[in-house]
Amino acid sequence: RVYQIELEMQNDELRLAQEELEANLTGAALLGCARSRLIKKPFSIFIDRDYREMFHLHCKDVFDASDRQTSEIKIRKKDGSVFYAQMESIRVEDPQGKKSCRSSVIDITGRKQAEEALKKVYDELETRIEARTSELKRTNERLLKEAAERKQTEKALRVSRNKLRSMYDTITKSEQAYKTLIKNIPGLVYRVHTRENNRIQFFNKASETLTGYKDHELSCGEICSIESCMYPEDRPKVIGVLKDAIAAGLPFSVEYRFTHKDGCIKYFIENGIPIKDVDGKLLYIDGIILDITRRRQAEEELRKFKFISDQSNDAHFLTDRDARFRYVNKSACRMLGYTEDELLSLSVPDVDIVYDLEKYRQLFDLTQRENVMPIETLNKRKDGSVFPAEITLN
Repeated sequence: RVYQIELEMQNDELRLAQEELEANLTGAALLGCARSRLIKKPFSIFIDRDYREMFHLHCKDVFDASDRQTSEIKIRKKDGSVFYAQMESIRVEDPQGKKSCRSSVIDITGRKQAEEALKKVYDELETRIEARTSELKRTNERLLKEAAERKQTEKALRVSRNKLRSMYDTITKSEQAYKTLIKNIPGLVYRVHTRENNRIQFFNKASETLTGYKDHELSCGEICSIESCMYPEDRPKVIGVLKDAIAAGLPFSVEYRFTHKDGCIKYFIENGIPIKDVDGKLLYIDGIILDITRRRQAEEELRKFKFISDQSNDAHFLTDRDARFRYVNKSACRMLGYTEDELLSLSVPDVDIVYDLEKYRQLFDLTQRENVMPIETLNKRKDGSVFPAEITLN
């Protein structure tokens, strides 16, 4: 809507806001006041306080310029209600040269409300955009952080994977070395599962070689699967040793005779240890069984030799390359005046004044290559006396 309002103002009255108002009926209706009450009234009384300075500047621009001036102001009606208006003014001059301002007022409240609503929407949208931008920034920072953490995790996983691969290779090699070692041990490596009716598990293929029996042919016993093949007189001793070891939780070692599948008697030595759980209850018995038949036979032969040697009137000596005595018979002890223990603590140069260690080693090495004729030398007794002796070397 456009309302024509005629203002007559003097240039020197602008700052004092004493503009005299002439308005048409439409303008009077717009201001909410009778037209008769508007005549000669200053228009500035209807201008909202916050817009009066703007209104005065508008009027000054009108009188200073010859072209049309436009401003947006806020007008307060007589009843106190307000509306926004667009004011277009131009300077006019009557025949007497009196200047006045002719203005048209357009109610733009709807437009201003729309602008304010739009501004509010814009501000809300800007706030939401800023919030969304902040959220996206935080999300981006979080994603960057997660990406960096993921990169670190992947790096750590690669390191761990390489370590695990190295550990696996080491374990595989160790397992292979263990299997090779167990396979080549000249004995029977076993585990007795005490919670499975004393089932015995063999870790190598020595069972048949040592016992003549295959694994499945050995029955279960009170302590282990090979118990039934032990020599009857040795069985109680073995069972007692194992029970004592289990009770004490200590390693054990026991020798016994074993009846081979072909009927011959073998001598075994068994070394083992009981394995218990965290509650102290027996889980397994791990051990190794070695065939010592040849050693026992050698010991028996040695006993026989010693018996025969001790009955001889000739002195018998057994020495090593370092000239130490390993065996002496009774005649040797009587001849040199030492006890057996004393003589075994000595060496050839202690009782022979001809052969020192260097000469003895030369003689020892010679006997390893060829037969040597008996030699003559001088021996010294414990009391210091010296006597000639003839020695036969083998």
